[in-house]
Amino acid sequence: MFTESEHMSGPRMKTPKVSVVMSVYNCERYVGEAVKTILHQTFSDFEFIIINDGSTDRTPNLLREFDDPRIRVIDQPNSGLTVSLNRGIRLAKGEYIARMDADDLSERERLEKQVKALDRNPGIAVVGCWYKIIDENGSLVGYKRLPEDVNQLAELLMRENPICHGSVMMRKRALQTVGLYNENLRYAQDYELWLRMLHEGYGFYIVPMFLYHYRISPDAVAKLYVQRRYAALIKKGASAISHNLGISASLTQRQKYALYHYAIGTLKLENEQVRDAQADLLQSIKLDPSNIRPWYRLALSLLPKWTRELISNNVKAARDLLVLLRL
Repeated sequence: MFTESEHMSGPRMKTPKVSVVMSVYNCERYVGEAVKTILHQTFSDFEFIIINDGSTDRTPNLLREFDDPRIRVIDQPNSGLTVSLNRGIRLAKGEYIARMDADDLSERERLEKQVKALDRNPGIAVVGCWYKIIDENGSLVGYKRLPEDVNQLAELLMRENPICHGSVMMRKRALQTVGLYNENLRYAQDYELWLRMLHEGYGFYIVPMFLYHYRISPDAVAKLYVQRRYAALIKKGASAISHNLGISASLTQRQKYALYHYAIGTLKLENEQVRDAQADLLQSIKLDPSNIRPWYRLALSLLPKWTRELISNNVKAARDLLVLLRL
C-alpha cells in the first residue's frame, strides 16, 4: 500500500473525455516544458494525472507551480514506470488514456486528432502518430513515419515496436480488458501490451501527422538498448521473460554517450545530414571503438545515397527474415 499525497490545482472537474497519464522521476530539466505542451492543447476536455515517482530533484516543486484544475499530482515512493502507469490508469476517469513522457513534447493538435481517430473508428483501440526525434537540447535530428494501413502496422508490430510509447492514446476499456501493463516488466512494457492487445483482436492506427517530439539522451538511449533485449525475450514468450528479469542497463557513462552519438549520427545520416552524421559517428567510435555499428554507419556515409539505401534495405530485409524464422 502506497503512502501518498495528492495535489490538485483547483476544484474537481467534471468527468473528462481524456485522461493524460505521465510518470516522472527526476526530470527537472524537461518536465515543465512537457507539461505546458499538454496544457496548451486545442482539445481541452481532459484531466492530467502526473505520478511523481519519488523524485529527489526539483521536479515536485516545478509541478506545483502549475495552477490548472485539470492537473492531479500523485506522490509515491519510487516504484518504476510500469507500476506508475498502471496506477495512473486506475485513477483515470476518462474514456481515453493518453500517454505523455516527462521529457518529450506534444504538438498542440495532438489530443484533438487522436480523439477524432478513436471516435470515428470503434474497432481501433490504440492510436499513435508520426513523430520527430530531438536531442538533449531540443534540436531536430530525425523523423519517424509509420504505416498508415492498419494491417501493415499490425504485421510490423509482430516483428518490432515502431510506436513511440509516449505518443499513444488508448481506450481505457480495452486496457482493462487485457489487464493493463505487466508489472513484472521494467522495460518494453508497452511492446508486451501491444502484443497482448493484438492477440485479443484490437486494432492499431497511426495519425499521419508529426504530433509528437521524442527526445533522446544518453540515458534514454541506454534504456532503449535494454528495451530491445527485453522485446526479443517477449517475442519468445513468458518463460524467456521470467528467466531474464534481472537484465539491467549495465553500461558505463562512456558507453552510454557512445551509443547516444551513434543514435544521433544514424538519424542524421537518414536525414541526409551527412557531415554532421559523420562527426557524431566518429565521436561514438572514439568513446567505444569496440562497437562495430558506428564503424558500419560511417562506412555507409562515404557512399552515394542510392547505394546506402540499397545496402540498408538489404540488411533490414535479412534481419526481418531471421526474426520470422525464429518465430
